[in-house]
Amino acid sequence: MTIEHTYLLLTAVLTGLLWIPSVMGQVASRGFLNPDNYVTLPEGGLSDWAKRADRAHRQT
Repeated sequence: MTIEHTYLLLTAVLTGLLWIPSVMGQVASRGFLNPDNYVTLPEGGLSDWAKRADRAHRQT
């Protein structure tokens, strides 16, 4: 495996793991999702780091 393939693999793994802090913040502050919350998430109640992770996750 060349160095380019190694860095491509590492980038793909990192990209695949970027959603984890956002989900952990949501679960830590709001608990697990109930079927009622699938359509709209509850507002507020997130810690500052969870808000920052959520904003970073939603950027396009």
